[in-house]
Amino acid sequence: FYIATEIVRGVVTGEIRDLLGRERMEDELKHLSGHQIVCGLGRMGKIVCDELERLKKRFVVIDKMPQPPGWNYLQGLHLQGDANEDEVLKRAGIDRAKALITVVGSDADNLYITMSARLLNAKLFIVSRAEGDPAEQKLMRAGANRVVSPYALSGFKMAQAILQPNVVDFLDLATQTEHIDLE
Repeated sequence: FYIATEIVRGVVTGEIRDLLGRERMEDELKHLSGHQIVCGLGRMGKIVCDELERLKKRFVVIDKMPQPPGWNYLQGLHLQGDANEDEVLKRAGIDRAKALITVVGSDADNLYITMSARLLNAKLFIVSRAEGDPAEQKLMRAGANRVVSPYALSGFKMAQAILQPNVVDFLDLATQTEHIDLE
């Protein structure tokens, strides 16, 4: 009677469904190859995931928070954990991944993730977010292939929108995925 009660309770509360979902995700992670890994699901991480989803690219998101409600990425898997830990990166399939994008909140974390990822996969293409110039240089030395500073990029684009609005409009048009044929 006790065992039957626990099974019913597990089904009702969704524990069994969650357990089976985790096992299915772990199985998918083991067989994933040529995918992108996104570290951090903040504002920038969400934009990156939206673009990867739109382009139908397989990706794994590593974030400390649990999978948010309403997760609607068909191409993406959510792995709860700290991307600073090598074991979490290994679970995400870093040895079989094509690229890693690290957009967590601090430069120090982005630096540490970049260094760890480079040591785990020498061929990995790494794009990292930086807040300022000193961090950009350190991230490049740590193994990032590209470093993006959102504030510098946004400031430059805003100035160009005033100085050369037609050029900015053309570049926006040419780089949007709806107009990929212009590329």
